[in-house]
Amino acid sequence: MRRPDKAFTMIKYLEDQLLAGAYAAGQRMPSLRTLMRKFGISYGTARRGMAYLYMKYPDISKEKGRGTYFKPGSSNQAGEGNGEISIVVCCNELHRNTSGLYYSALKGIIASAEKEGVRIEKVMHASDLSDAGTLRETTARYSGAILLGQYDAFFSSLELSVPTVGVMMENSFNGSVSVVDLDPYLTAKLAVRYFTEHKIKKVKILSSMNNAFVLRGKIFAMLAAEQGISCSKPVTAVRSYTPGTGYFFTSDNWAHTACLRYKEQTGRELGSDYVIMGVDGKQFLQPGFSRFPTVAVDWEQVGIAAYRECMARISTPSLTAKKIFLTGWFANYPD
Repeated sequence: MRRPDKAFTMIKYLEDQLLAGAYAAGQRMPSLRTLMRKFGISYGTARRGMAYLYMKYPDISKEKGRGTYFKPGSSNQAGEGNGEISIVVCCNELHRNTSGLYYSALKGIIASAEKEGVRIEKVMHASDLSDAGTLRETTARYSGAILLGQYDAFFSSLELSVPTVGVMMENSFNGSVSVVDLDPYLTAKLAVRYFTEHKIKKVKILSSMNNAFVLRGKIFAMLAAEQGISCSKPVTAVRSYTPGTGYFFTSDNWAHTACLRYKEQTGRELGSDYVIMGVDGKQFLQPGFSRFPTVAVDWEQVGIAAYRECMARISTPSLTAKKIFLTGWFANYPD
């Protein structure tokens, strides 16, 4: 069925909500009249748009006299009946907003799968994945799995029975999981160049202790030392800032939190008063995010790369797991 052009905005909105996990299992979705008012379209246009979604998403069901409901798992599970390729995408964060790093990667995965007719069966959330055993049982029903998030921070071992790709993970679990992420080495080189240009000789590294972020900090400290820049061991926060010292945040989230706290305490912008830098470009994805220099990457492309790697390992099970790093670019906010 061809997508109704007049209902494009409505369809895109509902698809974004579905991908973001905005609807809980069994939750009623907006009525046709609600959609009419929200998007300024006719009843017929809204109805045709929903008819398109019913065909595209078997997890959306229309109940006569009651409305439309989201019922994941109502369609056939992977491996049952037709033997089609299917991939389960597991998220360790619940996405209530249609923005952000993992949501952008998810869009890349979904778009790639749609082009090739591959079924993305389900998007799981943290509450569904209480332990490695549950994750193993969940993924075993599918042809392959993509893990969005720092699963290596939660599990010391993963023995999944299907080809698996992790996004924003550093641990490949003894070579069993392919990893896709922003290139930490190039990121560190760009950060060192930035601090060098600002004649900074001392940098404090602020980071969580999750594997991917620790790796970014280690590589930065190594390359910085080669340029005569001394670095602190990674810390999670600083009480005060020192003129002439640079601050390297291994995640934009950490930098954003620091900027908000500094603004609350001083009424000023941290990125204007001190030489700071973040990593991963979340500020391009989330409205209202603080602005500061960062190394960004196209997270939809990260999702596409993860999908392609998963499909390659599904088609050729003997393939060795890889670490795939995508090139980022330097964005010099607030200039």
